[in-house]
Amino acid sequence: MKSLHIRLALIYLAALNAHHVCGQDDFIKMMNDTIHSIHSVFEARIDSVQTFAGDEKGNPVPFGTAEWNGGFGNFDAVSYSKVWVSVCRQYKGKLPKKIIFLIRNPNVDMYAMVQPNGDTTLRYIYTPPSDGDYESPLMPSKSYPITNLYWCFNVLPLGKTGFYQLSKFCHFPMKFKGFIPNSDGHVDSGIIYAWTGLKTFMNQTELSDYLRLIKTLEPNPRSQCD
Repeated sequence: MKSLHIRLALIYLAALNAHHVCGQDDFIKMMNDTIHSIHSVFEARIDSVQTFAGDEKGNPVPFGTAEWNGGFGNFDAVSYSKVWVSVCRQYKGKLPKKIIFLIRNPNVDMYAMVQPNGDTTLRYIYTPPSDGDYESPLMPSKSYPITNLYWCFNVLPLGKTGFYQLSKFCHFPMKFKGFIPNSDGHVDSGIIYAWTGLKTFMNQTELSDYLRLIKTLEPNPRSQCD
């Protein structure tokens, strides 16, 4: 049973590391070398996500523009995720407490489908690129809210739309269920406060002590979330 738990832990961590998370032995050095170009570092609670088909400027396209074949409609459009976020802690930069990101999903195909009751719904198919350099898109899910710590080159408003564009350097997950190795070699299941890829933090104090090693950051900002 012990070996099974360890294998599951390794599989779980490998899956997370396949995404664009920060996870390097020299993380502190890397961030100190890069922090001058990182304008925003913040803890984001992702509260909900909505997907839609849109044009190149991010404007939604109606179902009537789809090419219909029976009960299926194919779009010549772009897949977008509208992401509602609560900005909980701000380690660098200044953002509104509530923000909506508009994120383009290059590896997601959208199609419309007529349901038996006559309603038309939007569906999507996610296809990871063959080179393996990908990050799973944020899609509608019952698992929200989830929390990430984002390191961004910039977070900019998209004109007068009320949405923001996320220009991300990397992120790492926070407050998620995972496997926690003990000093005696056993592995327990529990809530991991934050994880950089190779280093695990069990509370805000541990994370703040670590972030103090990175210049220009406020290591322990007050949380704006309940």
